[in-house]
Amino acid sequence: MYCHKCGFITKGIETKCPYCGTKFADDKKIDQKFYMFNWFEVSPRQLISIVCFNVFALMCILDLVFIYAYPEINYHLTPYSFLAIFGVLFLFNEFIYPSNNINKLLFLKYIGFCLAFSILMMVSYPAWIDGFELFGKDTFLLAFGYFYPCMITFAFIFGAVRLLVIKNYNVFSTFFYVLLLNLMSLVLFILSFINGLPFKEDSICLLFIYVNFAITVIFSLNALIFTIYRMKSRFSIKS
Repeated sequence: MYCHKCGFITKGIETKCPYCGTKFADDKKIDQKFYMFNWFEVSPRQLISIVCFNVFALMCILDLVFIYAYPEINYHLTPYSFLAIFGVLFLFNEFIYPSNNINKLLFLKYIGFCLAFSILMMVSYPAWIDGFELFGKDTFLLAFGYFYPCMITFAFIFGAVRLLVIKNYNVFSTFFYVLLLNLMSLVLFILSFINGLPFKEDSICLLFIYVNFAITVIFSLNALIFTIYRMKSRFSIKS
């Protein structure tokens, strides 16, 4: 548990922040636990998550059944059900009914969600073996040439807006945020120059990668400038 005002990390048993004194909000009804079967304690939010995991597992099983029953057809229920089920669950937990006094780590959750979907799409058996194409594109090209650049660009835009509007932020987490996105963008930029990969055959794909790399550099430099100015103003006020 952490304080939403000052960011102080607590043990999760306090009623208010021991650092700044901010009172922690009471749990919402969706987070209040009740007993099922007289032995299993669960909250409505946890119950919804459990149902979603079971539905996704059922979709994976059905996907395998369809693959072996109709090998000429691949419905790709695994990646598409993951995108639909856990996408709705992500929006529900983070934006519609967010939890109180819990570090959301939106950036890591967003990156993890996107990476998981792209991996499921690329290795969706037997499409990966048969050279499956989606929208007329190879899944590798679609993921690394289109999906990842758009994902990184959106993450930078979201991070920049958050950096400008919030009052308090953690310098270490901001540095990690920018560093991870820079590494991902740099990897895509390097891959675009490697012979044998399908990037050079698609000019639009290269445009996506280069624009993403340019946005990454610009946003990173601006994030550094804003961080320096905000830290200087913060230290000058404290002094």
